[in-house]
Amino acid sequence: MNLPNALTVLRLLLVPVVPILFARAELLWALFVFLLASLTDLLDGYLARRLNQITTFGQLCDPLADKLMLIAVLASLYWVGNIPLWLAIATIVKELTMIVAASLLYHEGGVIPANWLGKAATIAFLPAVLSAFFAAYLAPWHIVLLALATLLAYVAMTQYGILFLKLMRRKRGGDHGA
Repeated sequence: MNLPNALTVLRLLLVPVVPILFARAELLWALFVFLLASLTDLLDGYLARRLNQITTFGQLCDPLADKLMLIAVLASLYWVGNIPLWLAIATIVKELTMIVAASLLYHEGGVIPANWLGKAATIAFLPAVLSAFFAAYLAPWHIVLLALATLLAYVAMTQYGILFLKLMRRKRGGDHGA
């Protein structure tokens, strides 16, 4: 296993730690774990490109780790009352949809690598989630930031959805060069 993939595995292992820390009312530690996971996300992508160690595992599991971490954090932030239910549900539904679509595509032998719009959406969630940790001080701006990040994520999902449909059509023989 190469270093970028090891960092992705670490991020996957950190996912259940966040809700546990929230349940124990250790929000600063949860924030630290979220920031550590965000740092490993930036680092694994950089190292994979820099060391020419881009793998199918990384292309699949890196975004999966991101999505699972975001789901864990947003569910936890809702649980402690820092964000409204509608916002948590909107983002979680989007993330679960992307996980299912990626699984279906992988089953068909395809992968859609991350693109700039998806990366922009991921990056937009960093300050948005950070602001939600400090909701008591930043209200209502944390909601605005999360809503904008969620909107950007839905735009990115639409773009991925178009690519997904094209690839699925091609994999199933329904696209003859069109």
